[in-house]
Amino acid sequence: MATPAGKLVTTSLFLGDVSNNVAEFTAMVAACQVLSDERAGHAVIVGDSLLAVNALNGVCELHNPILLNLMWTARCW
Repeated sequence: MATPAGKLVTTSLFLGDVSNNVAEFTAMVAACQVLSDERAGHAVIVGDSLLAVNALNGVCELHNPILLNLMWTARCW
């Protein structure tokens, strides 16, 4: 990921044995946190997880409490 100033930002974390959906949502949370830390006023997040993208945009409803928590965390940043 690159900041508006062109600074390259990378991050990684060990998630253990989690589903691909939890990994995708966790990545979105991390991206939103970096954007907030960098005080980005506007951002476009592109993802290949249809569930994560649609949930974050309010297009689909989530029932998994772990994914719900991650989605709301991403939205709060």
